[in-house]
Amino acid sequence: MKYRRKNVLPLPSLQLQLILICLFFALCSGMMQAILVQRLVTDLFMQMPGQLAVSQAEASTIGMKQFFISIGIMFPFVFGLGVLVTFRYAGPLVHFEKHLRRIAAGEDPGQCRLRRGDQLHQLAEALNLAVDALRRKAGAAVDPQMATAATSATVPQAVEQTTT
Repeated sequence: MKYRRKNVLPLPSLQLQLILICLFFALCSGMMQAILVQRLVTDLFMQMPGQLAVSQAEASTIGMKQFFISIGIMFPFVFGLGVLVTFRYAGPLVHFEKHLRRIAAGEDPGQCRLRRGDQLHQLAEALNLAVDALRRKAGAAVDPQMATAATSATVPQAVEQTTT
């Protein structure tokens, strides 16, 4: 069964916050770059004789041009990268929420599975172990002898999975 993305942004508020944080860091990097370029150009012009007043204005212009060019180029890339990275986390979080809501409603949704490229696979495994333990516990309440045999056979295997 293929898991395809259905939402454009599965968790819009979380994803947009993370993307804005990335964009803020890109903006700070661009400003730092512009300041450093302006300082370099000013130092170079200071070494030239007789053009100090003109060179400081030119240095400011060069620094600001550098800043706006860098931001104009970097923002779309940082935004796109932010969207792609947040999909790998937001999608699984939405899937976990739906899975847990189905369990709370009394349904048996089976194992929680994620797409291959998604993150949080360890959390999905832990969720599956917890749900399996609850199923075994519920089965033990129904038939104590049968559940004890099933629990003793599956618990060591589950413990081995969590330690590796």
